[in-house]
Amino acid sequence: MKVRTLLKTCILTLVLVVSAAFVGCQITGARPTDSSSGPTLQEKYQHITIAEAIEIALSAGDVATSEKYVIVGTITKVNNATYGEMTVADESGELYVYGSMSKDGTYYDQMTDRPVKGDQVVLEGVLKTYNGTPQMADKNNKALILDWEKAAELPVNPDQYTKASLLEARNAEKGAQLSVNGVVAKITYATGMKPCGFILVDETSSIYVYDGDAAQQVKEGSTVELLGVKDYWVLESEQSNAALHGYLGACQLSGVTIVSVSNDASDFNKSWIEKTTVKKLINTPFSEDITSLVYEVTALVKESQGAGFINYYIDDLDGTTGSYVYTQCNGSDLAWLKPFDGKICKVYLTALNAKSTAAECYYRLLPVAVETIQGFAFPEMDVPDFAIEYAVADLLSSEPYGADPAIELPLTYFNEIIAENPVQISYASNNESVATISTDTPGSAILNLVANGTATISVTATYQTHMTVRKFNVTLNEVEDIQTPTVQEILAKEDGSLVKIRGIVMSSVVNQDAFYLGDGTGMIAIFCDGATLATIHPGDEVVFEGYKVHVNKNGVGESGQCIISGSAEKKTGATLLANYYGNKDYSTAYFIDGKTIDELYSLDYTVDYTTNVYKVRAKIVVIKTQYYENILIQDENGTNQLRLYCSGASQYSWLLDYENQVVELELAVCNWNSQKYYTGCVISATVNGEKQVNVLNFSK
Repeated sequence: MKVRTLLKTCILTLVLVVSAAFVGCQITGARPTDSSSGPTLQEKYQHITIAEAIEIALSAGDVATSEKYVIVGTITKVNNATYGEMTVADESGELYVYGSMSKDGTYYDQMTDRPVKGDQVVLEGVLKTYNGTPQMADKNNKALILDWEKAAELPVNPDQYTKASLLEARNAEKGAQLSVNGVVAKITYATGMKPCGFILVDETSSIYVYDGDAAQQVKEGSTVELLGVKDYWVLESEQSNAALHGYLGACQLSGVTIVSVSNDASDFNKSWIEKTTVKKLINTPFSEDITSLVYEVTALVKESQGAGFINYYIDDLDGTTGSYVYTQCNGSDLAWLKPFDGKICKVYLTALNAKSTAAECYYRLLPVAVETIQGFAFPEMDVPDFAIEYAVADLLSSEPYGADPAIELPLTYFNEIIAENPVQISYASNNESVATISTDTPGSAILNLVANGTATISVTATYQTHMTVRKFNVTLNEVEDIQTPTVQEILAKEDGSLVKIRGIVMSSVVNQDAFYLGDGTGMIAIFCDGATLATIHPGDEVVFEGYKVHVNKNGVGESGQCIISGSAEKKTGATLLANYYGNKDYSTAYFIDGKTIDELYSLDYTVDYTTNVYKVRAKIVVIKTQYYENILIQDENGTNQLRLYCSGASQYSWLLDYENQVVELELAVCNWNSQKYYTGCVISATVNGEKQVNVLNFSK
């Protein structure tokens, strides 16, 4: 074996010398050689087979060979276009290439022309193994791309694809085979910063191209011709929830074949792009097919540093209405947004897809391009309408109220982004036998619906010499006064009992599509869907129908979490029978006082304590690591801790200002995941006499 290896090394050294002579006549950046006019790459370059390369790598082990070897093969996959990682095969085997660049030192992702999947390539590099797997190149020595030839023919028949503009592609039926072209406006990345797709734009519209191999072959600004299949994508586990909200899925092309790419940077066409607001975009009904459609908005870009990740938010000019930017890379794919942090910008924005749960559906936003607006000034004449839209419009429902909602309406609105001084707001009812407006409460007006019928509320906003009047219809259609057993009586019923339950909406349940409901006798969690959650608020008096059950990760059992569910077997939305509104305070008569955090932590998980509410004094503790943040509460002496049930500390963002402070809490314990311990769910926190209720599920 030693003689054979020595002989092979001598031969390969000679090969490299001869090879170098051929390499010297190649021009970096030139289009690939046309094999029909000369020798093939196998004939042109003296090389070893991939099987021989694998054998040498295995012999070398974890230490790279000092010699460099030449292989010729077909690229079966570009594993990472940033580093030029690829998999190459010939008739003898397949070899992973750790990284590659042109022979003049240009990195793969910076090459004007570069080999892609299906192309034949000539590579020169060291050989070794990593964790026992053979590879060419290592972190110190990238493989050099000596030459390459484009694949002789496409893997599909282009005659079977219909040529279409991107607007026509968006309107095509699912499954249609289409030939399109446009400019790559934005590349999207999966975990590990691997390109997974891109937004393609032409002079008519835009669409998302979901294909990792295709995304590896393009750059932002590339002009691309491709073949693809029209699709609507929904994560399999979310399909039933998406259907509940009327969401078709992400509009996209998949199964893509790149026909041609010009990497000369081009700006994408913006002439067709509609101007809108972030608020209108995120409130677009999910039945409308808007995903991957680019809009122009004026927005505030904000960076939020987390533990091991960065979130960016695209907010409307009120500074709060908006959403975070979708990332699969903990924000590392969003570094390009950093120069815009805290600035008012022109943002070309799309809803890439939508997340669907039983409780809600919301768009995931992707900025396609951002431009800073120098010397931004909101038009003074538009200030009054802005104030009505962002301070009042969402408070008045077009749906009939089942009882007097006693809506608190603002008399002023101030936002330093849009105006230097507050906007004055007033209200008038055209039918006071149905709707009355009281201004007895300082700083606000109270709208009361006092009889069945419809009234028109005129809202007048005034700023400087500018005034806007908008009218909203409000309807009272009183529902039946439904009487039910008390919460305590319902808690005493057997699991699986169908019940009607009446009480006051207390607070959100964190990390679940649920809220706590209570009366003067007890409390229980009500599990419901997003459409229902959107119609109720803390302080509403409501009646629900559902099954009293205990649920946990494994189904119904004696331990776990006590809830009212729409099903006797699993968590589904209970039915809202009536909402009497009222802005009522919930009773605390049955709350348990005097427990320590240690006592709550030590509760027997086989006994149901999930319908108890405890009054405790505790210190807020935030745990921060490189990869996550969590939140706990502990006794004032700092000896014992109880974790709050959440997917991350951000779900308790309203408590983060009190980190390391002692606060008064109204606390439930919960066990949604059938653990052998309880965790906490904060109902309210009181600091300096100010009580703040957990409104997580009601604030969207």
